[in-house]
Amino acid sequence: MRMIPTAPKERIQFLDVLRGFAILGMFTVNMTVDADRTDSFYEMDLAFADFMSVVFVDMFANGKFILIFSFLFGVGFYMQYERAKGHGASFALTYIRRAAGLLLIGLTAMALNLPAGILLDYAVIGVFMLLFYKRTPQAILTAAIVVIAFANLVDCYSIYQEHLDLEAFAAVQGVPVVEVVRPEDPGEMELKLERERIRASGTFVEFSQARLSRVWKAFSNWRYYLDNAGLLGYMLLGLYLGRRGAIRDVETRNHIAKKALPWLLGIGLAGALIFVLMQNFGVGAPGELEHKIIQDLANWPNGAVALGLGYAATITLLMKRQAWQRWLAHLATLGRFALTNYLITCFVSAVVFRPWGFGLYNILMPFEGLIIVLLVFSLQVIVSRWWINRFRFGPCEWLWRSMTYGKLPPMRLPKIP
Repeated sequence: MRMIPTAPKERIQFLDVLRGFAILGMFTVNMTVDADRTDSFYEMDLAFADFMSVVFVDMFANGKFILIFSFLFGVGFYMQYERAKGHGASFALTYIRRAAGLLLIGLTAMALNLPAGILLDYAVIGVFMLLFYKRTPQAILTAAIVVIAFANLVDCYSIYQEHLDLEAFAAVQGVPVVEVVRPEDPGEMELKLERERIRASGTFVEFSQARLSRVWKAFSNWRYYLDNAGLLGYMLLGLYLGRRGAIRDVETRNHIAKKALPWLLGIGLAGALIFVLMQNFGVGAPGELEHKIIQDLANWPNGAVALGLGYAATITLLMKRQAWQRWLAHLATLGRFALTNYLITCFVSAVVFRPWGFGLYNILMPFEGLIIVLLVFSLQVIVSRWWINRFRFGPCEWLWRSMTYGKLPPMRLPKIP
């Protein structure tokens, strides 16, 4: 039996609120600390508004929302499995078509110069979820913890290896590690200069070629899968909560959120604060191995993961309060068309920074990026509200569903006589 797309009336508003919130957070990060010139912000003498913008984003946004998106991906995976069982359809085949559709959309976005590489990561890494969806909730949770721990061990090992290399260079040069000047490999230096040229003055075609070339190199390198193992762990957390019944059962969801919230916010805020102090305020010795590992672990998994899940738990409990439901409804409107709205933010980012757009690479400052985020987000809410009253799906959602289910679902809402 063939599956059919989810009807709008079957949607769970809580998930749409989280999707809208995650889009806002990722857009904020992409327009500030994760812009093309991200590293230079920590080396510049910033104006007060720009410095505080970087501190705010590092503390409350950087890394937190990709966790929410990954978690939601796992939730969506579970709901698709649930629907497949209800229709007697082959879930694995349907999901592979869905992943292939997302991969195609992501590649098209990359070819159009949009910074949407995370869609490719979800399409590729998400396939590994097929190894776990029939397991018990406890087995899924165990797998999530093991995978996340493994990803962090890989990060720490990479930091350790890099530090050993620096120590070797320092011994040859006879200077402390913090003063070492690593000799540039001619090939790497040439590649770095070419990337800088493309970012500053490259053509549309050059950007497309460079991005697609990097995608191919990543997918064909085993390091890519190790470096992105954490994404699978966060997806498994979403699958676990789905199997626990916390998605459709409001009482179960509220119980888990209320029990976990103090721990998530406590650990998350502590980890984020340590990361910010060591990143933005120069606490500790940046060249020391201990500094690098402590900062890395403070951010992942403590600060980013715990705080991201803490946001989700907070929204879960706020959904119970009528006073908050009106404000959260704006996020739900945005999240209803999450893929389309996410790609719109990618388009805005490309137009702002690319030389074929406004060319503000190395010009736009963090506080200005936040202003753009607020303006674009407000406009997206207005347009999404207009769209939701006329159409069932966003344009990208409609395309993705068509590729997944092999049929063209009706786009317009039926007219009410």
